[in-house]
Amino acid sequence: MTGSGQHARGSEVLRGLLALFVLSSTLGAIPYGLWRIGGRPWPSEIPNLDEVTTALTRPDDGSMFISALLIAGWIGWAAFALAVLVEVPAALRGVRAPKIPALGAQQRVAALLVSAVLGMLAVGPAAMAGSPSAATTMLVAADDWRPVPPVPPAELETEPPVRDAPLDESENSDGTGPETDTHDLEEADQSIHRVERGDTLWDIAGDQLDDPTRWPEIAEASADTIQPDGRRLTNPDLIYPGWNLTVPIEVSDLGQHVPDTGEATTSGDDMVGSDDGTPSASVTDARPPVEPQPTMAARAEDCEDSAPDELSPDELSPDELSQAGHGEETDADSDVLGVVRTTAGVGALLAAGVIALLTTRRALRQRHRKAGQRLVPPGPAGTAAEIELRHVADPMSLDFINRALRMLARDLAQQHRAPPTVRAARLAHDQFELHLVTPAKAPEPWISTDDDTVWMLTPDVVGSLVADEAEHWPAPYPGLVTIGHDADDAHILLDLEHIGMLHVSGNDDNVRAFMTALAAEYATSGLADDVQITLVDHAGSQPLQTGRTRRVDPQDVDILVQELTARAHINRTLVQESGASSLTEARTRLEGEWTPEIVLVATQLNDQHWTQLARLSGQRAHAAIAVVTNDSTRRGEWSVRVASADEAILEPWGITLRPQQMNRVTQQRVTDLIASADAEPAGAAKAELGLHEIPLDEREYPADLTVHLSGSEQESGRTPRLPQPSGMTAARVEHPRILLLGEPDVIGAVGPLDPSKRGQAVQVAAYLVLRPGRRGVAMDEAIWPGRRQASATRATAVSTLRRWLGAHPSGQAYLPPTTSTYELHPAVRSDWDDWRELLRDGPQTTSTGNLERAVELVRARPLSGVRSGSYAWADMHVQEMIAEIVDVCHELAERALRNGDFRGAQRAALRGLEIEPGCELLWRDRLKAEMRLGTRASVLALIAKLRDLADELGGDLEDESVALIEEIERSSTVTSHTQARS
Repeated sequence: MTGSGQHARGSEVLRGLLALFVLSSTLGAIPYGLWRIGGRPWPSEIPNLDEVTTALTRPDDGSMFISALLIAGWIGWAAFALAVLVEVPAALRGVRAPKIPALGAQQRVAALLVSAVLGMLAVGPAAMAGSPSAATTMLVAADDWRPVPPVPPAELETEPPVRDAPLDESENSDGTGPETDTHDLEEADQSIHRVERGDTLWDIAGDQLDDPTRWPEIAEASADTIQPDGRRLTNPDLIYPGWNLTVPIEVSDLGQHVPDTGEATTSGDDMVGSDDGTPSASVTDARPPVEPQPTMAARAEDCEDSAPDELSPDELSPDELSQAGHGEETDADSDVLGVVRTTAGVGALLAAGVIALLTTRRALRQRHRKAGQRLVPPGPAGTAAEIELRHVADPMSLDFINRALRMLARDLAQQHRAPPTVRAARLAHDQFELHLVTPAKAPEPWISTDDDTVWMLTPDVVGSLVADEAEHWPAPYPGLVTIGHDADDAHILLDLEHIGMLHVSGNDDNVRAFMTALAAEYATSGLADDVQITLVDHAGSQPLQTGRTRRVDPQDVDILVQELTARAHINRTLVQESGASSLTEARTRLEGEWTPEIVLVATQLNDQHWTQLARLSGQRAHAAIAVVTNDSTRRGEWSVRVASADEAILEPWGITLRPQQMNRVTQQRVTDLIASADAEPAGAAKAELGLHEIPLDEREYPADLTVHLSGSEQESGRTPRLPQPSGMTAARVEHPRILLLGEPDVIGAVGPLDPSKRGQAVQVAAYLVLRPGRRGVAMDEAIWPGRRQASATRATAVSTLRRWLGAHPSGQAYLPPTTSTYELHPAVRSDWDDWRELLRDGPQTTSTGNLERAVELVRARPLSGVRSGSYAWADMHVQEMIAEIVDVCHELAERALRNGDFRGAQRAALRGLEIEPGCELLWRDRLKAEMRLGTRASVLALIAKLRDLADELGGDLEDESVALIEEIERSSTVTSHTQARS
């Protein structure tokens, strides 16, 4: 341990011992002294009214005053003891304790003392850097439910390399002094803290923020930072030497600094600005005026100052709808590192399923879109729903547990072991748990509790869960579904296929919202290869149309029961003949259809029907059938009592949850959102070039398009990698340039930048160039959704970007300080700005030279190569860019075909297919070029590839593609030119 680490550890131990002494004295010595002075605090018998009256009216000899002091002492001691009792378990679990009304001061003192003691012992949120949490594993009985303590990731065998000291960012790139504003807080020597051995989040918060209880703010602000060892801060109990932590500094912490009004912060001509933060008129290096075309992502100027009900759907952009629906985060007591549910109660896994469905539907429409058409954007309600769902959705966790379960089935099968029967699962931010019916030893990399009833897996093993291998194994537990979230914001999932029958009771609206959420998650679940949801008497609901849901009228329950009985008989027979011990084992060992059926009954059935359904449901029946009912006349072992939208009790475990909900408003918005993705593209379709309009012979035409295929690439049919466009290196850029048509990046910035903050700074730059003139709250909701300290995180990110971009030669910052809305200097352009300038009149009327120059700007799929979950706000912008790139490549291909430049047409089509591989419009262009260039065999091989791709992506071929293929297949020869060549 270094000298500084020893000193820090010694100070912490001394502080902890002092806190322990104070706690012991307060909790033990004070009540002992009060008891010795005045005896017990309660009377031996209850006084009557006469005794009370006499005591209050007789002259006081001092005994009444002393008694009052003793009573006040006992009350004060009891209040402090209660605060300690509340703070101790919260500190051990690393969460903020619930606030006790009127005991704020006592709780703050108790929190300070308890945390100091636990910091000395190196447990809870004060765990020292480099030391895993000292929490021990609890025993979880088979019939009990308790969250299992986190399993810390393996500690590094060697200490991470120590980074150089953070850059001195006290000066701007132009040498001027520091600038600070109410949006952008710059105190560089305090905004980044390099962790040394012995550091704790508690100590860092105390040193940097003068309040150790604000350690969750540092954890939140540092969550996105890629540390020198490649990891991120996901568990506040674990920080490592060499890590760089961001300390968000509030405006109130900067009383001695100058607020940013947009005025010059230095004398002379170094900085030019106006009081409102707008650029000075003296800045003449502005962008050439470009008439913007209407886009899908944003159709109007900033309307943030207008009331939402005064705006039409076409006047609202997604971030403005977000602002109108949410506003700034106000929960000052929240310390959650991530949002796990929407305000209406939709959980992260359900949200991820809905977003995955939305993405698939939009991709299908993009594939089948005609030239000149655009995808239909959702309306205001659907846009608001999409923003909130994207904020909450956790596709990485969904993918993690999906792969984990499939690989578990594979590993157990290779060991000739049957998968265990699972009754529940728990997904926390730092681990995934399976709660078993009977004890069993966990295979690696899973870890089991001491009694082998809970298996745990941590995200740090995700690298061993190979996605390609997992896809080939059936989902072992397709009945898993989220029912709610516990006190630690962990998802609680039940395997209804094992439980068999779940009874739901409570208020009708809450029960309906709970059952609707169950149906929606099953309909979009990635944990099931297939599942059948049967809704009985859900006539008022509109289930998500995913092909998994059907509705049965209560009058037809007899037919339903007969169908389920026949199916159950077949399944039982197959399981018995195979020798499998359970449905789960049969599903992972045997080929066949083992699709579970989830029957949601929202009406009262007669006794005969209930008896039949009870016999059919459950793991023991081997029927893959589960029943969920809200019939208050029925009772069973498993039930959820929904007391309110925020509270439910799961029996027989007796645990309190926040139930997952999808109320009528949310359901309608999600339905509208999916409907918009299914809508036919808008706009007039441009007629395609027919085969009869294409010359039969190839002409001598210069291949002046930008992609040049080698002979091997043409013969193999591989799609070439797009080259790096010319003129895109930082050395040739006069001003900073934002790159969006590919992996997002910023070039030409000359200021200092911490490499770990580059990704965040680039995303802020992309947001500002795509959505200029937005307020800070809109940026917070788009990039840092749900963050309690989003404004502080944004302040650090914006000031980091400002330093990185530097200043214009005139002295004005490329990202001017502001007190209202953010906007880049006009000299800062993006490749998308250049694209729109080149195509200001549309592809059909733009010169071929400008079309080719536009294509040169494209490096890869727009905004690709980024971490999952980032740039979620930009989806409609990406769809817009893809549509325009495809249309330009199609226009170039058709011009080449008309001129007999078949190789040029082929290159243009291939260029577009790299951006949108499933676009049938470009596939048809490629087929037409191949018709004139290749042999019949090569054309038919290309047709086979198109059909295989359509099967892989899902959906049928377009009518135009089918007609072109039929025309090709009917022809006896491709062309006379091809015959001569053959």
